[in-house]
Amino acid sequence: MSITLKLLESNNFIAKEINKAIALHLNERINKNKNKTIKQIRNLIPNWIASSPEIQSLNEEGITFSLNSQFGLPPGQASAATSAIITAVSNSVQVDLKRVPDNLKVTLEFGVQPVNFANLLSIPEGTVITQTNGTPLHWMDWLLNLGGTIIVAGYTYTPEADGRSGGGTMNAGYGWRVPPQFSGTPDDNFITRALANRGSQLAPILQGLIT
Repeated sequence: MSITLKLLESNNFIAKEINKAIALHLNERINKNKNKTIKQIRNLIPNWIASSPEIQSLNEEGITFSLNSQFGLPPGQASAATSAIITAVSNSVQVDLKRVPDNLKVTLEFGVQPVNFANLLSIPEGTVITQTNGTPLHWMDWLLNLGGTIIVAGYTYTPEADGRSGGGTMNAGYGWRVPPQFSGTPDDNFITRALANRGSQLAPILQGLIT
């Protein structure tokens, strides 16, 4: 016995109906998996940030020539700042996937960290208050934005077991800037470098949106 089926609709109509069914399935998967995807990405960020040379140098208390010593960070401030930085960057993760249309052309917008770094520049731990006159020294801005600009004119860093950090002081000299191996600009700083080239780690997570 044989059964013969005759399709009354056009190939174009059938293709559209198939795409519509696929789009419905994809949207259901995306809605189900989006929060999980964001959480997985946020879980990657702490290690990316903490392993950066700048963060490691910030946490080197009492070590001469470290960023901790040159910024004059009081004991404990660097670890508090690291925690605040990681939290701020992790909380900035956004995955915006528009509803999949029937033509299955999907637009995925994935972002980490606002380009103006406002979330980091507002962290209280990113500023040191001098003991002499209460002047705020915004080291976070120095590290993120000022590159090789002379920041402390007329003074230079002297490595010694003294100062706020116990790793050096500022004494009369030409001027001081963030060491070039750590310096950053808005387009190239310790945050952008920590987040760069992570596609191989992100790809399987983003693919999980629809699986």
